[in-house]
Amino acid sequence: MARVYFDTNVFSNLKSNVNSKFQGLNEKLNLYKESFSFVFSPAHIRDKQNDSTEKKFEDFDFIETIVGDNHISYSILTHETSFYPATPRMVFDDLAKEKNFLENFWDLTSENEDVNQLKASILEKTSQQIVPIDLSKFHEQSEEQKNFMSMIIPTEKDVITLKDIMLKTTEYIRQMLSNSGNVYKQTRDIIGEGLKLHAFINEHIDVNKFLENGSLTSDFWEYIKTKVGEQKVDYSDYDLYLFAYSALDFFGINKDGISKKNGYRNIFNDSLHSYYAKFCDYLITDDKGLSQKSKALFESLGIQTKVLSVQDFIDLLHEGGEVAEKTLTEFLNKFSRNIINVDAKSKKKLSNEYLIISPKERLLNFFDDAAEIRNGKDVYFLLKRKNMHSLSKLNYGEIEIVINKCIQLLGKDKFSYGRFDRESEIDEIRNGKWRNRLWGDDPYILLRYPHNGEFCLIFGPFNNVYAENYQ
Repeated sequence: MARVYFDTNVFSNLKSNVNSKFQGLNEKLNLYKESFSFVFSPAHIRDKQNDSTEKKFEDFDFIETIVGDNHISYSILTHETSFYPATPRMVFDDLAKEKNFLENFWDLTSENEDVNQLKASILEKTSQQIVPIDLSKFHEQSEEQKNFMSMIIPTEKDVITLKDIMLKTTEYIRQMLSNSGNVYKQTRDIIGEGLKLHAFINEHIDVNKFLENGSLTSDFWEYIKTKVGEQKVDYSDYDLYLFAYSALDFFGINKDGISKKNGYRNIFNDSLHSYYAKFCDYLITDDKGLSQKSKALFESLGIQTKVLSVQDFIDLLHEGGEVAEKTLTEFLNKFSRNIINVDAKSKKKLSNEYLIISPKERLLNFFDDAAEIRNGKDVYFLLKRKNMHSLSKLNYGEIEIVINKCIQLLGKDKFSYGRFDRESEIDEIRNGKWRNRLWGDDPYILLRYPHNGEFCLIFGPFNNVYAENYQ
């Protein structure tokens, strides 16, 4: 099925259900919810971290009614993005610990005395280390530059230590994350203008070369790789993408408006939304900045994710697009016109026994790739999903939807296995011992996982008549 990523504002408007547009979307979701896989990420939870009320938990519970535990996240330990079952409340609990740690980084009142001693030792040692910073020309700078430098350097001091820099930097980051004092806007204006004038940093950067005919150029990506490489030796695609998104804002390309409600935290969270959405089929947002930046990055990187407004997504549903078959007859008709009755010339021949078929329609709103496998005069058809990116394979929530859709159309299999049992079958999949689903004998339909690591549906063997006609 198509994988859909709503931004946080879409969830909020669906929950309030006041606007007629979102009332219409709620109605469509009630009809077609099981035709799609809706996912959420840590970005949705981060968007609510400044909310000190209990309302955010009501929001999390509402989001869960749509996404379940279909959670996608990046691990800084393994440098991998993956799906794992977790509800919005569970993710909030984890991020709350992280937020508290950042906000109280140098606080010496931790319950862990070893941590307090380590921090105290670091502060003591760094207080003895002098950092040679030449501020002799500080008074010659513009007021904007002075204000910016004072945010990251204790310019009022004659002698500056490493401890001073560490404490100042920590406070600067804290203010950036809390949108305090419009720190991000000041930073963006100073750095962005400095880059455009080839000042502020000793480099020759022509921002105008970053865009050509509305598309990001190789010059842009070379700059991004250079800058990220200076900060991290073992950087990942995640690091590159988030830096690239922020760079678009710094350079004034699709620049976001800055206010007390929309500061660095919001823009960073939007970069996370954009990153996680690239593992989905659709990003649904009415946020102009998120939409434009995501489209620019997706196009430049060859990412297939479609960015749609809420109304565009409603129109897609209204036209019947991306909706799974409701009856067995619908499925068999679609299977026939997309798989069986396909002109031989349109099939890609890998060998005499294996031919690739590209269905024009997605079957069960999931299978968009197929193969015809011949064994003598017997013919089998294998349906699977195209491998578009590292997370193309089904997550547990999506496996559940496909299995339950097959049960809805075909009934229980020949061994009386029915709908997906999350409690037992997730463990079976993890351990490589999933029970499969099998209908019929000759021909049969087999829903199998894994097949070369891919969830697939196999039909066959078809009788000799088909094979003879094919020849």
